[in-house]
Amino acid sequence: LTTAFLIKNDEYIIKKTRDFTSSHSWIKDGGSMITFLGSAPYDLIMIGGFYISGLLFNDKRAKETAALSIRALFHSILVSQVFKLLLRRQRPDYDNGVDLWFNHGIGKAFRSFPSGHTAQVWSFATVIAGMYKEKPAIPVICYSLAVLAGLSRITENEHWASDVLIGTVIGYSIGRFIINKRNKRFIVSPIINDQKAGLKLSFVF
Repeated sequence: LTTAFLIKNDEYIIKKTRDFTSSHSWIKDGGSMITFLGSAPYDLIMIGGFYISGLLFNDKRAKETAALSIRALFHSILVSQVFKLLLRRQRPDYDNGVDLWFNHGIGKAFRSFPSGHTAQVWSFATVIAGMYKEKPAIPVICYSLAVLAGLSRITENEHWASDVLIGTVIGYSIGRFIINKRNKRFIVSPIINDQKAGLKLSFVF
């Protein structure tokens, strides 16, 4: 119901957000920095930080956090991209902010729903929060940054509000699933034959 309400009012919300952002430059400046939290390359750098610290300090939990975060990041990218390609929703920065679905194009301009950045940052944040839940400050920081990163996708005029909501739900759900199933196996194996070469990804429940 919340998603339906937001979809109905997305054009109005994005217009008001643009007006508010244009008169408050600090929102634009802050949003352009924090939005990178949902970018896969930056997430991989942070995940690498966990793994390296785990190696340096012999911290098994840090290394496990890195491994689980990779799983969460991969799954959030996969799920969000499937929905993007199926629904082909137009982004708010295209065609003066007109909300259209099932467009013929499949380029970046027609892959708005859901927000992949938001799904990725929420999946990553949820894993860290779950792995360090006994330290109250860590979940608070993780989820606060995830909220801000999601909101930045709206202030940056990259996504509609409903895109961000569903991205949040996807990311959080995947993060919780990965935490709950962390003793299961995620297998990456090469495929090499006369006709093709690549990687096979398997998640064993």
